[in-house]
Amino acid sequence: MKNLKLMTLVVSSFALCYPSFAQWKNTSEVSILNSGGNTDVSVYNLKSESSVELGKHKLSLGGHYTLGEADSTVDARNWDIHVQDRYALSDKWGVFLGEKVEGDRFKGFVTRYNTDIGGAYKLYNTDKFKSNLELGFRYVVEEKVTNDYAHDNQIRLFADLDHKLNETVSWKFYSEFLKDIEVGDAWELNFGPSLVASLSSTFSLKVGYEGEYRNLPAVQGARKFDYKYTTGLIANF
Repeated sequence: MKNLKLMTLVVSSFALCYPSFAQWKNTSEVSILNSGGNTDVSVYNLKSESSVELGKHKLSLGGHYTLGEADSTVDARNWDIHVQDRYALSDKWGVFLGEKVEGDRFKGFVTRYNTDIGGAYKLYNTDKFKSNLELGFRYVVEEKVTNDYAHDNQIRLFADLDHKLNETVSWKFYSEFLKDIEVGDAWELNFGPSLVASLSSTFSLKVGYEGEYRNLPAVQGARKFDYKYTTGLIANF
């Protein structure tokens, strides 16, 4: 109960950092794990997504920050900031341009810049089902922990599905496949299912899983597969 109250306070404070214009939509999420005694572990995960529609343009921005400590030693730290401009060509078709900057030293890179351009298609857009498909090109500049730089050209395929089971429960799934154009065995697969249950008109509980597989890691010795389970509190404004 103490952690739930703390999560509610953090989510509310995090969301209020955004401008309170009526056209903006914001979803902020936080999950906290603290244990003491024989085991001293702390894990914090913050995530926020905002969007606004301006005519045929839909601007979105967001990011996340994850920090994990075991016995006062940092053993997990990763973050990302991303922005996208999507232009609607019709009710179903659109084009987009986006930029994502991320960092994760434990995966072998200090900073990674991802520039995306492509097309999008709304497969479903009903009250119960929402699904999007994206196909595009990604240019990557990666600064590795070894102080080397990598420049990659990738084909990106993305799909998601949002199914509303009833008035209070919904589940989501997304999948992202990245294939290097020049290096045949360089590819990545990111995916994540999640279940969301509404507590009120503002707050919800989320249980999720995220998996990231990189066939050729950034540096030698890094593991190919990373995953995380999250149970967090979501605030929608």
